Amino acid sequence: MEPTGSFKIRFEDLTAADANRAAAELQSMIEDSGIDAELVKDRADTQDFGATLVLVLGTEAAVVLAKAIYRYVAKRGDKVVIETAEGKVLATGAAAANIDIAQTVSALRAQIDA
Repeated sequence: MEPTGSFKIRFEDLTAADANRAAAELQSMIEDSGIDAELVKDRADTQDFGATLVLVLGTEAAVVLAKAIYRYVAKRGDKVVIETAEGKVLATGAAAANIDIAQTVSALRAQIDA
């Protein structure tokens, strides 16, 4: 069985409503790539659908995820933060040029293999 890791993707500098829309759009792009992504609420006392994506993925899925995030940031330009379940930030970017796919894949794989 392939090792797995749990990751969160959140959006900074967006209103709650915009973050909800951004999370739903990125969720769709990630799921189109064959990876399951779950929307979760940042706060239980709100009626929003959730502005954070949670993913559990294996080593090979790291490449697919990094590319999907790169495409999303290139399209929307929103600031995306990828972090581990423990809160360690693996990548952040406010423009497509700031998301280095190879470096992001390496960081994701290191967490999965840990």
